[in-house]
Amino acid sequence: INQISSRYGSQCVVVAIDAKLINDCWYVHLVGGREKTSTKLIDWALEVQERGAGEILFTSMNNDGTKNGFANEILSDLGELMIEHSSNINLSDNFKNIDERKYGSSVLSFIKKASL
Repeated sequence: INQISSRYGSQCVVVAIDAKLINDCWYVHLVGGREKTSTKLIDWALEVQERGAGEILFTSMNNDGTKNGFANEILSDLGELMIEHSSNINLSDNFKNIDERKYGSSVLSFIKKASL
């Protein structure tokens, strides 16, 4: 992350993070969500941002593929970071509770593209 961002700029660095909510704490997972780490999502997100990631692609292993929408509870905590959220969504139901002040322009940009 450090080398790429210093050579090409942070706008070229996107870090994908898969995480799962376990006992009220979000943990980073590897190998498509099959291997749990002891690293907490917020800690890792802050570290990759400090190291030069310009954007984070976040996938909630609890929500992905469920069509139940975004992991709103953690997105509000990650709101200050540059986040793109990956999830299967139901366009008619899941966007009515999105607030740009909490989730940032990346979610709204996706919403605008998805609803075209």
